[in-house]
Amino acid sequence: MPSYDSAGFMKLPLYRVLAALLLALLASAHAAAEDAPAKGADGPLVFDRSVVDYGIVDQNREYAAEVRYRNAGRQAIRDIKARASCSCYSVALTDTALEPGAEGTLTVRFRTHGFYDKISKSLHLHYVDGAQRKAKLQLVLNIVGGVLVSRLHLGEHLAGTMPSGSVPLRWYEGVGKPFEIERIEIPGQPIATRVEPFVGKTERDRKYKGWRIHFTFTEPPPRGIYSKRAIVTTTHPTQKRVLIPITANIVGKVWVQTSRVYLGLVRQGQTKTASVAFKPFKPEFKLGAVSARARKGLLTVKIEDGFGPMGPHKKLHVTVPADAPPGPLDDVIELRTEVPGEELVTVEVRGRVFVPRGG
Repeated sequence: MPSYDSAGFMKLPLYRVLAALLLALLASAHAAAEDAPAKGADGPLVFDRSVVDYGIVDQNREYAAEVRYRNAGRQAIRDIKARASCSCYSVALTDTALEPGAEGTLTVRFRTHGFYDKISKSLHLHYVDGAQRKAKLQLVLNIVGGVLVSRLHLGEHLAGTMPSGSVPLRWYEGVGKPFEIERIEIPGQPIATRVEPFVGKTERDRKYKGWRIHFTFTEPPPRGIYSKRAIVTTTHPTQKRVLIPITANIVGKVWVQTSRVYLGLVRQGQTKTASVAFKPFKPEFKLGAVSARARKGLLTVKIEDGFGPMGPHKKLHVTVPADAPPGPLDDVIELRTEVPGEELVTVEVRGRVFVPRGG
């Protein structure tokens, strides 16, 4: 017979009370687990895997991978948008909204460009489920296949000098195929070349084998942005011809951030200002007194002192005044200094003042 307490409630054995409490706790934990997002997610949108490993790949190729994403929550999610951490890949989504339990597929197309060695990039899907959320997907590639090319960027050099530099042309031991260099051509360019075996300085680099190519100008390159490509003929079984980009910025004694300013479209009655930094290329080049003017007189100019990552410099401010008439803003800013041989430096300006429709 069951027993009752003084208030009239049935007395239960202690073991039955504990068993009931345990069952309640297990049921609560199970419900929480159903609602919980997958590991690594901060919400209900989850991927079928957290890392996309493309494996061993070549340079200058495109590789595609598909990943499923799912709404693991109990309410609809919407406004699903992909945000890339690098312009080297693109993302396409089949669905931008998901009901509970529904799935979509994203396609990631990765362009390896001139990358080499192991690289990792992140992709985020941003979405809304009553709150702003995001889910992270990691992209991993081991770019060690084929012939590995490096770009030769010579940096900034003073006009009248003859820059030089070198880059490796290699394969990865155990993955790539060994090759010899038969010839190097840079059509019409005064550049001499020399080849020597590549020697790695670190344990990782010693896994790479191949060649180091030295480039030396035999005549000064022209002022401005220099961009050419060396054509290298090899004995590689599938990559007989590879291209090595060669770039440099050839500047004067007066270093100017840009030789052309774009003001774009400016609404009539409004003002707009663009700024250009300038400074001596070397400390021994003294600017002296500086001044500037717009040849056509329409634009206003001002010079101020500046300071930033490049150190102390001057700022040239070019402004479209509010009373500028409709039409093109094409002009030339004459920047004058006391640097011998570079007393006059010019900066082109492009833009247009427009009248809004109905205005």
